[in-house]
Amino acid sequence: MVRSGVQSPRRARAEGTARLVATARRAGVSHIVYSSIVGVDAIPWPYLRKKLAAEQHVPSGQVPWSIVRATQFFPLLDGFLTAAARLPIVPGPTDVPGRPVDPHDFAEELARQIAHGPSLRVESYAGPETLSFGELADQWLAVRGRRKRAVRLPIPGTSALSGAALTHGYEVAYYVFAAVTAVAAVVSALMLESSAPRGEAAPSADEVLDPEPA
Repeated sequence: MVRSGVQSPRRARAEGTARLVATARRAGVSHIVYSSIVGVDAIPWPYLRKKLAAEQHVPSGQVPWSIVRATQFFPLLDGFLTAAARLPIVPGPTDVPGRPVDPHDFAEELARQIAHGPSLRVESYAGPETLSFGELADQWLAVRGRRKRAVRLPIPGTSALSGAALTHGYEVAYYVFAAVTAVAAVVSALMLESSAPRGEAAPSADEVLDPEPA
């Protein structure tokens, strides 16, 4: 076990990437391919800031490189929707568009990058179809047999997030939906707990948020 002494998750991600690049340079590695997130430099969310701080070590590491940023993976969205579908409604910024991607397709793109050699640039990769989050949620609900519909929940700043991401090619404001559904799930669970009859266990917030078993 290697103990780095790094405490902050942000520093762990950034310093870990810096150490990886430095080790690759000493080992004579000829190409680093780094996977990242579309909009990572446009949306000021804590996780994306950490990812961007780590990404910035790659071009400065003196090892030939390629950076490929992906839009949201379908399995990630499936997890969000599974949690949200436990609520009476599925709330979110339904009019926000995006282009989710299959992780297998993205893996193939990374393999192509390896085969083509260092690009020395940042590229974006998205799925072939543009869907609003409402369209995506309704399709998911229909396939899962859930008799619910996505309900638009206006959120201040959603349009600004989409506009910022547009400068990079794709909207990535799906993250707003993730935050909204997480908060809504916790609130719903707390309401169930407070209204449950005495002696009867109500679902906990963790149970509401956790995906159902496959």
